[in-house]
Amino acid sequence: MSKPICITIITLLLGAWHLQAQKLPNVQEVSLRAPANIKIDGRLNEWKDSLQAYNKATQLYYIVSNDDENLYLTVKADQPRVITKLIDVGLTFIINKAGKKSSDAKDNIQLTYPMLDFAPGQQILWYAGSRVRSQAKIPQVILDNDTSRYSGAHVDSLITIANKLMGNHAKNIEVTGITEIKDMLISVYNEERIRAVSRFDKNGAYVYELAIPLKYLNLDAGQKFTYSIHLENRLTRFKLGMHKSYTYINGQPVDVDQDLDSTTDMWGYYTLSK
Repeated sequence: MSKPICITIITLLLGAWHLQAQKLPNVQEVSLRAPANIKIDGRLNEWKDSLQAYNKATQLYYIVSNDDENLYLTVKADQPRVITKLIDVGLTFIINKAGKKSSDAKDNIQLTYPMLDFAPGQQILWYAGSRVRSQAKIPQVILDNDTSRYSGAHVDSLITIANKLMGNHAKNIEVTGITEIKDMLISVYNEERIRAVSRFDKNGAYVYELAIPLKYLNLDAGQKFTYSIHLENRLTRFKLGMHKSYTYINGQPVDVDQDLDSTTDMWGYYTLSK
C-alpha cells in the first residue's frame, strides 16, 4: 500500500473517532456489566472499539465497568500530547467510596500505571509514532530545536517494537489506600490480581486497561462511589532526563509544555452493577 493511501486511511479513521467523540457524553452516565470475555490485554476487542464517554478535560475516551469480581477501567488516547503525558507520568485512577471529589482525600484508593523511566518512555513514543509538538504559539524555529519530537509515522513493525518496549519496562503499579497491600509499588505480576496493561493499536492510539478486585474496595453491589481519571503534571513526577523548555513572549518566560506541566483530571459517579 502506498504512503499517501496509508495516510488517507489513518486520517479517515481518526476523523471517525473524533466524530464519535462529539456524540459521546463528557462523563459516563450509566453502570455497565463487563463483557463475559473481558481480557486485560490492551485491546478493545470485547468493546468493539467503542467506549462510553469522551472527556474533554483529559481528552480521553473511557469506560468503567464491573462484574462480580472486579472493577474495570478502559481508556483510549489518540492525541500525541496526551499520549506523551500518559507515558511521562502514568494514569492515576482514584476511587472514593465516601463520594468525595478530591485527589487529596485521605481515604482515596489510588492506582498509577505505567511507571516508566523517562528514557525508555521516549523510545516507546518514538517507535509508536507519537509526534510531540508544543501547543504554545511560538516561533517555528524554536519548535524545530525542540528535543521532544518523534517520528510521526505509524508503521506496524515500529508499533510492535513500541509494545515490546512497553512490556519490558512497564513492570510496576503504584498503589495507595488499600489496607491489604503494604508495598506502594507492586509488580504487574502481583499475587493480589490487580492487572494493568498498556499498548498501542495499529493506528498509534494508546489503550490502557486496569482491573481491581472488588474485595479491596469494600464496595457492595448497588453502592455508589466517586472515581477520577487523573493525569498528574510532570513537575510533581519529575524524572531524570526531563527538562522544561521556555520561550519569551513580551519579555516573560513561558513554559512551552504547559499542557504536560499541569494537572488534568475528571470526576464521575459509578454504581456497582448487580
